[in-house]
Amino acid sequence: QIYSETISITTNTTLKFYAVDAAGNAESPFNSVLYTIDKTIPDTISPTLSPVHIQSNNAVTSKAKVGDTVTLTFTSSETINTPTVTIAGHTVSATNSGNDWTATYVMVSGDTEGIVQFSISFSDLALNAGTTVSSTTDGSLVTFDKAAPTSSASPAGGTYNTDQLVTLSSTDGSATIYYTTDETDPTTSGTRQIYSETISITTNTTLKFYAVDAAGNAESPFNSVLYTIDKTI
Repeated sequence: QIYSETISITTNTTLKFYAVDAAGNAESPFNSVLYTIDKTIPDTISPTLSPVHIQSNNAVTSKAKVGDTVTLTFTSSETINTPTVTIAGHTVSATNSGNDWTATYVMVSGDTEGIVQFSISFSDLALNAGTTVSSTTDGSLVTFDKAAPTSSASPAGGTYNTDQLVTLSSTDGSATIYYTTDETDPTTSGTRQIYSETISITTNTTLKFYAVDAAGNAESPFNSVLYTIDKTI
């Protein structure tokens, strides 16, 4: 066509053209210009994460001891690039099924006791960064406890001329204390009892006991205390 007015470009178009003057001199080579028409609205919305949840595989999912696995799960509001995730200060890999993501970490003895901290840094496919997430949306948390409690008996073992009421206590007030009075191992015995009140000692008795905290850390070895009751006048 001979150019006579502005050319409307509404789709992706390659425009090729050249000029010829009145004497017949022709421009060579001709020009080739590509116009790409992209009417897509740019994505400027940052992604979000919800819900965000953390728990451990401990019998009490809000507790963790050495060797327990802490699992962090979260869902993104849109497709995101692989996020950068840390748990207890360690960078871990995150896997996904669609917008649902999971990251795990196995606690070790060198980790710091207390609430297990985490962070999630992420961005969408348009590279819009979301706000780094370091707390859950449902209030869940995991507390790492790596120290086993210790327990003791009062009065101490020894020889007494009267019956004794023995109190057991632990350095962890929430720990469970197991005990036996029949010479059996309190860690495995089918006759072991959970301490809940003073123990009456009226005859020669070996009291064996140990404590287990809420995270499952068990005192080892167990305690063995001999009480000799000699009422001989």
